[in-house]
Amino acid sequence: ISPFLQVELEKEIEDFARMMCEYGNKKTSIVLEDEGVLVGIATLQLLPFIKIHHHCTLFLLIDPKKRQQDYGKTLLQEIEKIADTLKLERIELELYENPYQKWFEKHGFIPYLHQEDYLIVGGQFRERMLLKKELNNELNNV
Repeated sequence: ISPFLQVELEKEIEDFARMMCEYGNKKTSIVLEDEGVLVGIATLQLLPFIKIHHHCTLFLLIDPKKRQQDYGKTLLQEIEKIADTLKLERIELELYENPYQKWFEKHGFIPYLHQEDYLIVGGQFRERMLLKKELNNELNNV
């Protein structure tokens, strides 16, 4: 279901859908359609804590049949506009043994944390990589 976040369990899919609805109400979630068919979703998860209100976590899902067609790039550009409107300084994301790290790096994200054996999925350990992208807004230029 996702090139970026490996959603494997029905419960995880339900949780993600619930989160999308919650953040959709906050106008930090967008969907991308092609001729009326959903091809991707992007959400900025905002945290309510004063010390970290300047950044957010990105969730980005693209239909596997629609990859390599610039839908991810389009969603990323649009979600960055929302982040700019919210005066966010940084977008962060998590990847789990994911082949799309290079794609995110190409679009300005840099890795800043690597954890081996972070998750256990199907009896196998998986690593986690955290990436971030600093945004060009007024707060960064002060």
